[in-house]
Amino acid sequence: MKVYGDNLDCIEDYTVVKTDKKLIIKLKEVEEGEKVSIISDVMFKTMFQNSKRIKYSAKLISYFIDISYEKLLNNLKLVQNDFDNDKYYSKGERGDYVAEIDGVHINIEINNNFKDYTFERNLEYMFRIYNSGVKRSKGSIGYKYNKVVQINFNNFYYKNDDDAVKIFTVNDGKVKYTDKITIVQVYLPLLRKKWYDLGIENLEEKEKFILSLYEMNINNSKEIGGKINIMNDYLEESKEVMEEVSFGESYDKELATYEGGFDEGRQAGFDDGFAAGREDGFAAGREEGLAAGRKDGFAAGQEEIRIDTAKKMKDEGIDVSLINKITGLSLEKIQKL
Repeated sequence: MKVYGDNLDCIEDYTVVKTDKKLIIKLKEVEEGEKVSIISDVMFKTMFQNSKRIKYSAKLISYFIDISYEKLLNNLKLVQNDFDNDKYYSKGERGDYVAEIDGVHINIEINNNFKDYTFERNLEYMFRIYNSGVKRSKGSIGYKYNKVVQINFNNFYYKNDDDAVKIFTVNDGKVKYTDKITIVQVYLPLLRKKWYDLGIENLEEKEKFILSLYEMNINNSKEIGGKINIMNDYLEESKEVMEEVSFGESYDKELATYEGGFDEGRQAGFDDGFAAGREDGFAAGREEGLAAGRKDGFAAGQEEIRIDTAKKMKDEGIDVSLINKITGLSLEKIQKL
């Protein structure tokens, strides 16, 4: 179904690029002179989800809201990022980063693999935060929604699109719906493209900061963001955490999931689909592998049922043509049972 309207721009009209070797950084084992990219969940959570390292997220956020870095540094508070029943009306889901200052909630998400539902999931998280403070008790005056800034780090880009950073609101220029929602889309590979095409001198400071986080090559990170004092701190501290045993073990697990997640997820989904056909799926592995595996598993489970039914019917002496009609199995397969 298509919906028509003025200036309507649908994601289906674009081609998603996620395999451009020149622009897209993929997780891999770290070599000499490299650091782990911010697209790693382990690195992002280690460097950002830590109150002792609040200066890094404060610096990032200061580029997108009208609150100074100094105030953010002293007042930004990390808040619960588990979307549970008590607070965000769901259970067992976790955002990458949630913080709050002066009633403004900031949600940062790392989108390392693009699927059609990626942005919808990000929006779901955002709206849970947006309406988590709503009071609907009888007699209350109006609704109190939270102000939310959603920042998405996307490790992919759209073909023929050169805008590395885009900022959206839900207002269309004619009607004001709310001033409490802002969405920032950062297409990380396009920052590299801008750097390659135009040079460092044509990057904005926020682009330099983000690109330095994204780059694995330490010399590149220094070249791009070296004049931002806090980036030198980040590079030194990230080097230190990478030497910790616990970080290395966590990153190895992430790599194993990243590199072999599809096959593992496909097999796990197959097993689950075979058994139930319609369960929610096994949580390990990459989601695309799970989806494919569940589909195959369900189909295989149904095939097994048809074969078992055909055997029983054949044992009862029922004509193979009738068995074929009921089970859908070919006459040749039925005859071989």
